Amino acid sequence: MGQALRQSQELNTQIAHAMHAITDRLANLGTSATQPTHFVAHAQPAAPTTDPRGAPRFRKPRTFKGKAADVQKFLQDVRDAVQLSRAQLPLEQDRCVYLASFLEDGSPKQWYTYIVKSEAHLLQDFDAFCDVFEVHFGNPDVTGDANDKLLALVQTGSAAAHASRYTKLLIHIDWSEQTKIDNFYRSLKSS
Repeated sequence: MGQALRQSQELNTQIAHAMHAITDRLANLGTSATQPTHFVAHAQPAAPTTDPRGAPRFRKPRTFKGKAADVQKFLQDVRDAVQLSRAQLPLEQDRCVYLASFLEDGSPKQWYTYIVKSEAHLLQDFDAFCDVFEVHFGNPDVTGDANDKLLALVQTGSAAAHASRYTKLLIHIDWSEQTKIDNFYRSLKSS
C-alpha cells in the first residue's frame, strides 16, 4: 500500500510540473495564464480576436460601375469579403455601408443615397439590401439571355475552354440533363 501511495504522489508531482511548464509556456506566448493550473482544462475558449494582425487578407471587391453583367460577381466578392471580415463588420448596417463603399459615383451612388433617405430599413438586413441591389442593377432576363447564349455558343478553342464557358451559362437555366448534353454536343466543333 505504501508503494502505491508513493507512486501516486510521484505521478501527481509530475503532472503538477507538466501543468506548471505548460502555464509558463502559455505566459511566454502572451496568453494570459491567470487561472490556477487545475482550472486550465476547463477554461473557456478564447474570444475571437479583432486584432488586425489576425484578420485574413484578401483582395477587396472592385468598384461597381453599374453594369448588369458585373452584378453577380460584385455581390459574390462583397459577400466573401464580408464573411472574411465578419469581426470588423458585426452589424447588418456595417455590411451595407461596406458594399456601398465600392459603388462608383453616378447611378450606383445615387441608388445608395436613395436607399439611405427613403428605404433606410433595408440597411438593417444585408441580405435584403443585396437582393434589392440585384433587382435594381442586375439583368432582368438572366435566364433568357443565358438560354440565347447557350444556343448560339460554338466551340472556337479547346474543348476545356468551351466546356467552361458552357458550364458558366448553365447555372442560369433549367434544362433537363439530356437537353444540356444534346446542346453541348451540338456546340462542339466537328472533328
